[in-house]
Amino acid sequence: MILRDVASRFDIVPYPKGNLHVTLRFIGEAEESKLTELCRIGEEVAARVPAISFVAQSMNAERNGRLKLELTSESALYELHADLDEALEGAGISLKPQVFSPHVTLGRFNGAIDLTRLSPQDLIRYKFTLHEFGLYQSEPGEDKVGLYKLLKEFPLLGN
Repeated sequence: MILRDVASRFDIVPYPKGNLHVTLRFIGEAEESKLTELCRIGEEVAARVPAISFVAQSMNAERNGRLKLELTSESALYELHADLDEALEGAGISLKPQVFSPHVTLGRFNGAIDLTRLSPQDLIRYKFTLHEFGLYQSEPGEDKVGLYKLLKEFPLLGN
């Protein structure tokens, strides 16, 4: 729904539906030997966290030509991010400092994009519930759109 709606309002090339995601933590290059540990950590963290609901907060047209849907700052989403970071660091996995800014990248655009046509009522229609998170491998794709391969999915508590 969201991709079709945004593509009809703005001149964007939407990302494939399968590419839509919220990045909780970018890990970078990981050796095959670390994948087992990453999966163990994902399972442990997911088992403690119930589903998380949130809505769109704003739309952001970045200078690099990406259109991002910024998400509400739900404390549970930040707690999930913090729990994941703590577990990764506790396992000796080095993490680069990053500011967690929950968003979904919807697509790419060329030129200017007029976001003033969006009202808060438009945005609040976009509601999401996180029932699981995943460990993904990303690779460069065509037209600067990354390809994401799900390696392991981690259902949240009760899902």
